[in-house]
Amino acid sequence: MSKTKTEEAIQAEIVQFLNLEGWYVIQYAKPGTHGRLRGAVASGHPDLLAIKGGQCCWFEVKRPGGRLSPAQKTMHENLVTLACRVYTVTCVEDCAVALSAWGFQVRTKFTRHENEPGEL
Repeated sequence: MSKTKTEEAIQAEIVQFLNLEGWYVIQYAKPGTHGRLRGAVASGHPDLLAIKGGQCCWFEVKRPGGRLSPAQKTMHENLVTLACRVYTVTCVEDCAVALSAWGFQVRTKFTRHENEPGEL
């Protein structure tokens, strides 16, 4: 039986993938998160900002089956209105699909192991 990954573990894998692909990644603290700056970002703000070659992409990381909060939906709509790329991802492969759909080359090849979603 496979253990379900935490959102933090999924996010760490995505950051590692983006770094390997040559992206500079900024992880934003969630408002009110213990041990981090409180109020550092607005409610609903995406978890990650990836920057490469003057291009920016926002990623909201969720566990499989996770849903966006109303504040997240509103923030994502606002960012899209500003011509930003925003995507909700549950694994590294989702991130690669988003980057490819936006026209970025993805060099990493993936092999999924049965019953281990999100594993490289």
